[in-house]
Amino acid sequence: MINHPKIKMKFYKTIFISLLLVFVSCHKTIEETTNKPKTFNKDELALLAIARKVIDSAYFATVITTNDKGEAKARIMEPFEPEKDFSIYLATNPKTRKLKELKQNNSMTLHYFDRDNPGYVTLIGKAQVVQDSLTKVKYFKKGWEAFYANRTDAYTLIKFIPKELELISIRDKKTGRKTDWKPEIVHFY
Repeated sequence: MINHPKIKMKFYKTIFISLLLVFVSCHKTIEETTNKPKTFNKDELALLAIARKVIDSAYFATVITTNDKGEAKARIMEPFEPEKDFSIYLATNPKTRKLKELKQNNSMTLHYFDRDNPGYVTLIGKAQVVQDSLTKVKYFKKGWEAFYANRTDAYTLIKFIPKELELISIRDKKTGRKTDWKPEIVHFY
């Protein structure tokens, strides 16, 4: 045991700094891994391609958020096509309930159902409100002028960032596990 006060203090200081450095480096590593784009394997890329077909055929999506009582709230929306990384932009009025709900809990689910070629895609992830005016101009559909007369104050853009994708597509023989009907799943990070 160390009995000298100065050596004892130096010892504990060294231990503290070492632990702090380990914590900081681990934290940085976790943060970096979740921000890096995932490299998908061949099977995952095939599932993502099928998912894009289902999303394109479905066109509309059910957007699900959670209110302050913990209740799931769903509504139909017209999202933009998924980006390369499967992030998806959606437009809304800034006074909607969904924005209030997303400020309290940014977890969001998008569900696309393709009735004509039975199948669905469910995306689970997080949403963020986009303030950048150039991005808001880029993501505006022709014909929306009737809904958003003032694009500065009456038009809000949401960016959805997926964590996980679930897929069923009868046309593509992706029907889920026979035992429990678990769909095909792709993790984005």
